[in-house]
Amino acid sequence: MYRVEKIEKHQYEDIHTLTLSKDESKITVEIPSILLEDLNIDPSKISDVEVLVSGEKPDLEPWDIVLRATVFDVKKEDDVETLCASAGGLQIRIRDPELRELTNKEKIYLAFKFKTRKT
Repeated sequence: MYRVEKIEKHQYEDIHTLTLSKDESKITVEIPSILLEDLNIDPSKISDVEVLVSGEKPDLEPWDIVLRATVFDVKKEDDVETLCASAGGLQIRIRDPELRELTNKEKIYLAFKFKTRKT
């Protein structure tokens, strides 16, 4: 389970950028606000996110959002790769030492299940 570090609303586009972290892993993903609205999720109340990153299409049913992304760059910093991908123009950055096998993939899938605070 990833915890939410930061949620930013873009000033001009109707997009939220979520920064998620767990141990040594960090994911930054852009999500259109309309998707969150359709799921009846208030972005300010997201506390944790279950995330699956895979080279194979996951079962869609258990997830709130599933994105297929094209990997366009892999940056190496401190011996850890950061995967840079785009899902229909939405930017995704994944820094996870456990995902080295995905650095040579052209397409990856990201699945998200959001947990929200009740307040």
